[in-house]
Amino acid sequence: MSTPTTTKSWTVEGQGSLDNLKFDKERVVPELSDYEVLVKFHAASLNFRDIMIALGTYPFPVKPDIIPGSDGAGEVVAVGSKVTRFEKGAKVVTLFNQAHLGGPLTPRALGSGLGGSIDGTLRQHGIFNENGLVDMPKNLSYLEAGTLSCSALTAWNGLYGLRPVLPGDWVLTQGTGGKLGADHVINYKETTNWGEEAKRLTGGAGVDHILEVGGATTVTESLKAVAIGGIITIVGWIGGEEETGPSFPQILSSMAIVKGIVVGSRDQFEAMIRVFEASNIKPILDQRVFKLEDLKEYDKLKQGLAHTVVSIPWISGTIGPEEGRDPDDGRIQILESPDPVSFPYKDLTGIMPSYAELKEQNFPLSALSMAQLGPIDAMPQGPQQPVFATQANFVEGGLLLTVGVHHSACDASALDAIVSTWAYNTAAVSNGTNSFAPFDEQSNDRFPLMRGNLDTESGDPCGYLLMPTPPQSNQAMPAFEMPPLSSRLFHFSSESLKNLKETAEAFSTHDALLAFLWQHMTLARVKSGVFSNPPGDADRSALCLAVNVRNRMRPPLPPSYLGNASMPCVTEKLPVSAIISGTSLPRVAATIRKSLAAFTNPGRVSATIGLLDSRTNPTDYKLAFHGFLGPDVVESSWTDLGVYGNVWGAMGMLDAFRIPGEGADGVITILPRLKDESLEVVVALKTEAMEKLIDDESFVQAVDL
Repeated sequence: MSTPTTTKSWTVEGQGSLDNLKFDKERVVPELSDYEVLVKFHAASLNFRDIMIALGTYPFPVKPDIIPGSDGAGEVVAVGSKVTRFEKGAKVVTLFNQAHLGGPLTPRALGSGLGGSIDGTLRQHGIFNENGLVDMPKNLSYLEAGTLSCSALTAWNGLYGLRPVLPGDWVLTQGTGGKLGADHVINYKETTNWGEEAKRLTGGAGVDHILEVGGATTVTESLKAVAIGGIITIVGWIGGEEETGPSFPQILSSMAIVKGIVVGSRDQFEAMIRVFEASNIKPILDQRVFKLEDLKEYDKLKQGLAHTVVSIPWISGTIGPEEGRDPDDGRIQILESPDPVSFPYKDLTGIMPSYAELKEQNFPLSALSMAQLGPIDAMPQGPQQPVFATQANFVEGGLLLTVGVHHSACDASALDAIVSTWAYNTAAVSNGTNSFAPFDEQSNDRFPLMRGNLDTESGDPCGYLLMPTPPQSNQAMPAFEMPPLSSRLFHFSSESLKNLKETAEAFSTHDALLAFLWQHMTLARVKSGVFSNPPGDADRSALCLAVNVRNRMRPPLPPSYLGNASMPCVTEKLPVSAIISGTSLPRVAATIRKSLAAFTNPGRVSATIGLLDSRTNPTDYKLAFHGFLGPDVVESSWTDLGVYGNVWGAMGMLDAFRIPGEGADGVITILPRLKDESLEVVVALKTEAMEKLIDDESFVQAVDL
């Protein structure tokens, strides 16, 4: 292999935001000197320090236009004439402080930090002095070894540098939930005096080793927890840079050693690696492995999401049985999850078409598979399911961001607010303003929808039927083969929508569009055998609409209400023969309007809640329609969602909004309104009926296929 003359790399140009990270596709690789080696990186990892350097908040000197990154693992592809430590083909890992070979840290060694004073690892190829590298552990992959340089060596130095940890010693770490192994876990939010609690757990003796990462916000409690003669090793200040901290008497009375460290030496690194190899120790990694080019965009989204969880904490929860109730009662609530929101990354370059190709094809549903793009199934199974799920999918030239919420926790309007908050917070990260969306107590107050008033006088079933689910039987279910299903995206121009409203003599464009779709989907079902042809007296169909009730309550909910405030509106069942009649569009539109008018009654929402709450198991009531593989049609409108107005910082604005196109029948989904006032609509039917729909000349004349 010839020695490269240029390489891809990230550099920090200026400071104040992540947009100061600039990607250079042709950075010049310098000539190799006698004692240097050229490394081709196979893996690198990020640390909190790397973000601080990009944001300009790192308190130590940083070289202008630095290549960030301290952690990396790769292969030696060229060596200088006097190099003795490595040969071509050697697998190596970078040393954080390139000049800290052994012994105490010196000012010279402190000034040799990789990614701060010396160009770091966020590049494809890099030249290093042979002394600034160590042999990669034989038991680790490049991905695993690429995480060792900073955090692993820091932990090793903290526990073995000044005085080695011994069997029976107590060790306290900060910032982990204990999933990797702990005898005791203390939640510092619930137990604010956690230092005293930690000492109590040791029988009053105190903790022998503390790895202090919080800074001024946590060190006072660490002093309470530490044993006489114990060691507090300060390695960071992720809790903030406050100058206030423990008093001098507090420090003195602890009778402990408090020491700051900056990672560790090469000697310590090599000693740690020997232990890794002898005991087959491996770092625990998540599945997020991303390309060098995608680093900045993914990290901005990740930080924006973290601030969104602060703004809307419950999206990190799971859906589970209501506290104090039998799980069989079918009542659920949002449960606090011990885990953070997962944000998987997927590199689909070369697997999917490029972003430009997808955009040219108007992002067809057939190219967007949930199995490929989704973090979970569209209909997840299991006792506890996440409230919120998302995944970043990078294709050549762009990003496909998948976002979903559990429908029991929120509706489309709430999802819109969550995504808008994420975009706002990502822009704040990108621009360096740090002006993040606050927690809005009113929008998160679910109490107004928790109780209703059962209407015992009118007997209005509110679109439901009482049909308790029978007990599960041990008998085998009859074999069922799912018929082929299809979803298609149709475009209605503003002119076409105007004509539909006039033809239907409709109250609104929405009524006219639904009447048109209901009519033609029903006709396609007739032609494909769902109904008899010609339809008989028993062939009838209803339409179920999802109604946003935020402004239909008294008092109304705030428009930004973040729960599920959508309710079903089921029309009367019309004869199929009447629906498909060439002159029936006004009647169909009027039927839709009549059903929607029922929601102008301010008591309708409360009565519906009261009806469902009147049963021990609210799922005893089933909606009075049958859409999937049945005669009816269900609609959900996302028309007024503001997703196209969100600005995601330097990443810009959305090009397209899509929904999963698999596994649906009898479904209409109206997507957010486009800038030219036109609408995109997803229609789902059995494949045989879909073929009849797109062969319907009067349907095709109104839409853009």
